[in-house]
Amino acid sequence: MSSAVVRFTFPVAAAASILLAGTVAGAEDFYAGKTISIVVGSAPGGAYDAMARLVGRRLSQYIPGNPTIIFKNMPGAASRIAAVYVYNAAAKDGLTIGAVAPQALLGDVSQLKYDPLRFDLVGSAAAVSYVCVVRPDAPAKSFEETQGKEIIMGTSAPGSAGYEATMILKRVLGAQFRLITGYPNSVATSMAVEKGEIHGACGGMDQVSPNRDMQNKISALVQINVEPNVRLTAMGAPPIWKFVKNEEDRKLLKYLLASQAIGRPYMMPPDSPPEAVAIIRKAFDLAVADPGFIEDTTRAVLEVAPISAAKMREVMTESYGASPELVERARQVLQ
Repeated sequence: MSSAVVRFTFPVAAAASILLAGTVAGAEDFYAGKTISIVVGSAPGGAYDAMARLVGRRLSQYIPGNPTIIFKNMPGAASRIAAVYVYNAAAKDGLTIGAVAPQALLGDVSQLKYDPLRFDLVGSAAAVSYVCVVRPDAPAKSFEETQGKEIIMGTSAPGSAGYEATMILKRVLGAQFRLITGYPNSVATSMAVEKGEIHGACGGMDQVSPNRDMQNKISALVQINVEPNVRLTAMGAPPIWKFVKNEEDRKLLKYLLASQAIGRPYMMPPDSPPEAVAIIRKAFDLAVADPGFIEDTTRAVLEVAPISAAKMREVMTESYGASPELVERARQVLQ
């Protein structure tokens, strides 16, 4: 898999250049001399952690007062441990930002110890495309072949992005995957593929193979996203929609893939000071448009496609409006 290349069309680039010089007017004193904690809902070393740290390092320069930013990793339960902390334990003083997996903001509300719609949303660094890749010696080299040949796939814990992508293909589209769980993060899973412990893995396109010597050898079985990704299409990865056979499965997949539409989300505790939320949202938008940030993420092979807090809320609200029957079927797919 080649390095990520992020391009802006001229209007976006021009707008970003104008924004880079800006600050949030009238907010000079709110964050001066303070420390902001970014609570990362994954273990150090993975793609979510890497993105959060790159965002955080740019964020301070766009917050009036230039506060110090520190990072706290709280992995577990697909970032829900971190979400519980941000929602219930963190002070509502504008000094805590959660950087979580999208699964922490979507799902069965009855099973959560917080209301995702009450978070003060900041934005997302990227919508996410998932891809499933296999080694050259895997029994199947295409998604069609996985219908009749068993493939050993690896992932971290149930509830992770890789787990959910694998189970969607297995339980909705009939892929003959045997899943090995327990890898601590996406990097460890990718290393297991490279060492031959497993045939392949599913995950974000910036997660599945950090070893560039291996990237030219793996085969991409399928891309899993709401809209096809140009780079994955160029690699020969067919979109998941090619294999959907009926309208019921199409509706189910749209619901299941809502998490990808909010990709790499950031939020603050509910009832945070409105002026603090406005400052952080503005600074976030500036940070993820910064050319230096784009360069950093490109070097780290991380995809960037920012999403506004308003768009995130729209996706989440639609998802939580799904019928009980659809929610139950999705639960059965992912359990």
